[in-house]
Amino acid sequence: MFVLDWQSLLTVNAPSMHLAIGEENDFDNTIYYSGQPPQNTVIRYLRGKRCMNDDKLFQEIAAALQFPWYFGNNWNALNECLRDLDWLEGSSYLILISQVDKIFINDDEGFRLIIKFLNIASEEWANQGIPFRVIFQCEENRVLEVRNRFSKLNLHLPEITAT
Repeated sequence: MFVLDWQSLLTVNAPSMHLAIGEENDFDNTIYYSGQPPQNTVIRYLRGKRCMNDDKLFQEIAAALQFPWYFGNNWNALNECLRDLDWLEGSSYLILISQVDKIFINDDEGFRLIIKFLNIASEEWANQGIPFRVIFQCEENRVLEVRNRFSKLNLHLPEITAT
């Protein structure tokens, strides 16, 4: 099981992205085992296995984050909606993404773009004093591949391991 330290995770200056290493079913229960999150924390799950190309990613993230009807299903619209989120009215945001190894599995540029826009959103929310965090999950047998993929983007994510 994964247990989150809400206070350190949701401080404005904490790292924006983390890598959770362990079984997907443990990751799915993260919130249950981590206790009550701070009030008004918006928590959403995305299934990496449903984000293998642009269209599928846009569908999955739009559903999970309840994007408005006018979401344009393109990268510019995604960037705009991630930096807005007024319809969710949170004091902090936490996006949990399972099976990160399956996101754009054959498309390094798509993977780079989603990471880029999640980073931009995190920075812009931090400028407003609002934490925006993303925790990616991968199974232990995929961790080297995932670390390598993030490393190609010059990112080295703090890791959370299942207990």
